[in-house]
Amino acid sequence: MRQQSRQAVGVVLTLVGDQDTAVAAHDARTDCAAVSVRIGRALIYMHGTDTAQAFARAFHDMSGAAVRLSRTPAGQRVAPTRGMGEPAIVVEATGVPSVVGKLIQGRGEHGSLRLTIGRIVFDVRDIPAFASTLVALREAELLARTTFRLPDGAPRRQRAVEDAAKAFAAPPSGVRAAPGRTVSAARRTAASPAPSSPRLSEGRIR
Repeated sequence: MRQQSRQAVGVVLTLVGDQDTAVAAHDARTDCAAVSVRIGRALIYMHGTDTAQAFARAFHDMSGAAVRLSRTPAGQRVAPTRGMGEPAIVVEATGVPSVVGKLIQGRGEHGSLRLTIGRIVFDVRDIPAFASTLVALREAELLARTTFRLPDGAPRRQRAVEDAAKAFAAPPSGVRAAPGRTVSAARRTAASPAPSSPRLSEGRIR
């Protein structure tokens, strides 16, 4: 019988200044698809479109409070710890995690934004840190739309629409006129732009 976990591991990310971020897609349109967001030394794997949306929405909803943060990085607030190097973390996120956010206002100085998403606490100290993190999460949200599979039954219909669009694509430039057509007509056809592949709306997918 499997025992329940006896630990609850939480992570606090103190963000100061413009963050070094990277966003990537992994195994797109497969059962193992994921979107990763690296924020400094923290790497977050998101395993669904709803997860990516939840992270981006959590930061976006705190934009009003974030304007009260310091406009310049407060570098003195993040100091190295003696006897321990800077750790790196990897987090796997699925579904829609719980979100709690609040602005902690200091006396006579700019406060900090504490945003808890699941077991990750983002301690945001200034506007550059908030803005750069929000941009990365918004990019991940957009990337998730093309990384994860469409609902059951939708891929086949989508491929059919794309194949139909390709059938009407213009031939490559320099093509010779078919019997019964003039060269000028063939050139006009070759010069016409190929239509973009239409995509099914969410309503049609459902």
